Amino acid sequence: MSENRNLPLMLSILGIFLIAVGIGLAYFGVAVPQQPAVQPFVGLGVVLALLGIIVLLVAFVKMRPKSPIRWRMKKPQMGQ
Repeated sequence: MSENRNLPLMLSILGIFLIAVGIGLAYFGVAVPQQPAVQPFVGLGVVLALLGIIVLLVAFVKMRPKSPIRWRMKKPQMGQ
């Protein structure tokens, strides 16, 4: 694998990890007796999930080829 492909791959893995951790923290709750469950990490979870989405978008932009592939058709030679 070339170096140009390593960075987007690592960013993709990091983005997916951040999204998973963010969603996990957003739904994590602490049971308190005689009170509704307290969710202390909702804000942090949402921020991590959004950061993961941004990292994934950056990875996808870096994965795109720099120049589009253009196929050249050979013109038939006339008169030969």
